[in-house]
Amino acid sequence: MIQNFNDLLTASKQQSQPQRLIMMFVRAESETNTSGGLLEPLMCVDKLPEEIEDFSALVTEADSINDKWDFVFTASLSGSEDAAPSSEEAEPYLNSMVSD
Repeated sequence: MIQNFNDLLTASKQQSQPQRLIMMFVRAESETNTSGGLLEPLMCVDKLPEEIEDFSALVTEADSINDKWDFVFTASLSGSEDAAPSSEEAEPYLNSMVSD
């Protein structure tokens, strides 16, 4: 059972095919005069699970680029034939995350 980012990182390393993680960092903006709000995408990245030590390291790296983010959305793309998806293959999924 995945309960936090480090569990997700561990699970992604245990899959039968290599994975590539795609992440979108967002800032929450409250709307005045409503009970809702907006999520503003600030930055997105793709990484192999092996490129991330743990959540704390990810936070440190993200904050060095832009520390205004509140949430990170993460998805995993599965590879095939023992190869992880490339950054180029991940790009349309990142674009979709941002536009959705």
